[in-house]
Amino acid sequence: MGFFDYFLGKKKESSPASAPQPETKPLELSFSELEEFLDKEKEKSLAEIYPSSSELIQEILGEIHSLAAVLKDFEQKEVRKDMDHYRIAIQMKENFFKRVPALLEIKAPETISFDSLVHFHSRLFHSIASITKITSDNRYLIAFFGSDMDRIGKSMKSLASLNDELKKEIDSKASVVQEFNSVKDHLHEIRNLEYELEVSEKNKFKFEQEAVVLEKEKKELETELIENKQKAEAELAALERDVSSTKDVFISVVSPLERPLRKFERICLEKEQLNAVKKLLDSPVDFLLSENGEKAFKALLEKLKKAVDADFIEKDTRVREKILQHIERAISTELSVEKLRQSLDERRRKHAAVEGVKRQEMQLADLGKRLESALVSSKEVEKKTALLKEEIPTKLKLIEEEAGRLSNRVIHIRS
Repeated sequence: MGFFDYFLGKKKESSPASAPQPETKPLELSFSELEEFLDKEKEKSLAEIYPSSSELIQEILGEIHSLAAVLKDFEQKEVRKDMDHYRIAIQMKENFFKRVPALLEIKAPETISFDSLVHFHSRLFHSIASITKITSDNRYLIAFFGSDMDRIGKSMKSLASLNDELKKEIDSKASVVQEFNSVKDHLHEIRNLEYELEVSEKNKFKFEQEAVVLEKEKKELETELIENKQKAEAELAALERDVSSTKDVFISVVSPLERPLRKFERICLEKEQLNAVKKLLDSPVDFLLSENGEKAFKALLEKLKKAVDADFIEKDTRVREKILQHIERAISTELSVEKLRQSLDERRRKHAAVEGVKRQEMQLADLGKRLESALVSSKEVEKKTALLKEEIPTKLKLIEEEAGRLSNRVIHIRS
């Protein structure tokens, strides 16, 4: 004889009933009102199976109670030591009662609802499957305790049959639940789409405003940049000419004396004087621009002049006279060192101004990129907004049709 024969019964096909005609008066509902209305309509449809399902649950609980009594009686029976393999029988019985009773601790739902019925059926189905597995694991119990296991098997088969009947009740409304839940899912989807549309329209306005501001900033900066660039470049060019001209004067004064100064360098005995000659020859302009440079230059020329007069630099009279003329010219020439210092300071400031113009150019390029990005974003959002505006009415119509079919009413969703 088999044990815990458990077969799921096939769901009987019910003959389709003629659909009632819908009420013609439209029902105007908001989203939240429609959701509440659908919940009530769903519950109204599901309530048709509650009385019969409640009766089945009571039958199931009664069968569980009877099975508990059978198990209690079986548990109190001792294993006879004269049985073959009695130790195995003892171990299997302990394993059985260690796990089975807890699986039958099933209570009736506090409130009958579709979800509670599904939960109750699932709990019982799991218990039946688990007890079947436990019995299979301890299969010699049938050999040791045939009559007891037969009584348990019959009770379990009865529980399985009753649970099948409950499953049929649940299945009869499963499609209804799915249809109502589908409409509610569509409602939530519409809400999300409307929120997305609202965000898109706000973003579109934000990007458009940003583009206007950036366009204005860009034009103002372009105008300012052109003016600043032309002015800075013109002033810098003028300063460069002044600086170059002044430096040329320095060079023209020092260059004719380069050879005499090198001869003077070789006969210098004072270290300080020797260093001064070297610096002058290496960089005449830097020497003159140094602190007290012009005064030191004139003092050095006076010493060179004395050396020339003493024939330490040149023996040839004609050459010596020419050197002395160059020295006199250098001493008497207005070198405008202070003016050069000021020009160089001003040139540094103008260079800074030109660098500022370059920064403005970079800023302008950045503004251009930001403007382009804002315009692209605005176009993308505009396209998305158009798609949403087209999609929402289509989905609203679909929801109205589905809700109307389920409730047998004409439904209009109020914006």
